[in-house]
Amino acid sequence: MARGSCWRPPCGPRRSCAIIHEIAGALPDVLRAVSKPDHTAADPAFDERTRYYAHGAGPSRWLLVVVSYEQVPARIVSAFANRKDPRSWSA
Repeated sequence: MARGSCWRPPCGPRRSCAIIHEIAGALPDVLRAVSKPDHTAADPAFDERTRYYAHGAGPSRWLLVVVSYEQVPARIVSAFANRKDPRSWSA
């Protein structure tokens, strides 16, 4: 990736470079969230997506990683920091 450029997902909404750079150095944490999650939940909007949560990982209280199983191989479609507990814990 060229210096100053911003990685963009292959599909879905465009996110600002500030958000992408927020977790750019957190790839090991993103992979840990998927391989050894502290919590998992079904995605409320897409049947074939799963939300993986890692506590204390990344730049905030929780790191939320969304994996799509709508294709083979599965792919990470989103990863972002989140201060709130997983919704299913507070419901």
